[in-house]
Parts: sequence; structure tokens; C-alpha cells
Amino acid sequence: MAFEKGRKFSTGTSVHRKRQMSTLVEREGHFGLALTTLYLGISAVFSDDHTAVVALAIHDTVYLVDFSVKYIMLDDAMKMGADSIADYVVAEVERYEHENFSKFIGAGLPTTFKTMSPTLCSRLWLELDIVPIVMRPDDEHKEQSFWDVKCVDEQADSMAWKCVINFGPFLVPLLQVGWRGIVQTDAGFRAYLTTV
Repeated sequence: MAFEKGRKFSTGTSVHRKRQMSTLVEREGHFGLALTTLYLGISAVFSDDHTAVVALAIHDTVYLVDFSVKYIMLDDAMKMGADSIADYVVAEVERYEHENFSKFIGAGLPTTFKTMSPTLCSRLWLELDIVPIVMRPDDEHKEQSFWDVKCVDEQADSMAWKCVINFGPFLVPLLQVGWRGIVQTDAGFRAYLTTV
């Protein structure tokens, strides 16, 4: 897997906050640490047969905090069952959490990720303790075109915002009540935590 072009995350924790957090870790251990809670939006499109454009948007409960866009070269490993997109997203999100003393609560993904990266949702939950919320994007009826590559960051931002509104004040997905009063604890069939 090789990465080229794109945009890296540009904001980070201030030197003062890093020093303050490392002092707190030395004094009280990792359990005394108060992490910044954030939400993630993920989107991707295939720009050609060998390249996927993956965008990550980071939100707090109000504003867009940061975003990145990466071109990921899909190699033969994907044909053998490896998931290059999931590998990149999990590594990048974990790195961001550690560098910025933050914790992602939820991640919004478009429904197209079921085929593009079939293991991403379960890996977000298993490896990073992030609740993946899969939602239908506003422009799902449109066909993929070159314009999608230009708008992948906007769709990631939209997914992050939709993810934020799916969580309540106690940082858990809002309870959904379906037909005949059936309680849907998986955010109305949108939280995909496992694979077969």
C-alpha cells in the first residue's frame, strides 16, 4: 500500500496542553487523563481501478476541527482479502488520538463503505472503541464521477455532522423506537459493530 497526494491533518494540540497532559500522566497515570471527545466523518471514492481517495473529517459537537484527504494505491493485497482502506483509517485515527489526547466517540460512514471497505466498521469498534454509524448520503442516487473525487472531503464533513446528531448528551447513540414500539438499540439499524 502506498500513499500519495492529498492533505494531512493540520491542527494539533498546543505545546502547553501536551506538557500539561504528560505531567498529569506522570502524576496520576493514564486513568486520570481527561480526553477531548470528538466525532469522525469518513468518505471514500475510487478515482480509478487502482486508487481510492479517502477523506477524514474531525468534528467536536459544534465545529469542524480538522480534515485530511489521502490517495491510497490499492494493490493486489485487496484482491486477496486485505482491506487497505480500513488499515489506513484505523492507523490514522489511532495516531491522531494519541498525538492530540482525544477520543473519538462515533464515526459516520456512507453506505458505500459496505462494499469498499467491508471490515472498517467492525475494526473501528473492536480496535478503537468507536461506534460506527452507517448512513445514506444525501447524494446517493448520483452516479460516481470525477466530481465525487473533488467533493469527498465535503461528504466526510457531512457524515461527521450526521454522526454528531445521532449521539445524545451522555455520548451514547440516541435510542430509536421502531414500528410497534420495538426498541432499536443499534441506532435504528445503522450501528454496524460486527461482521459475519
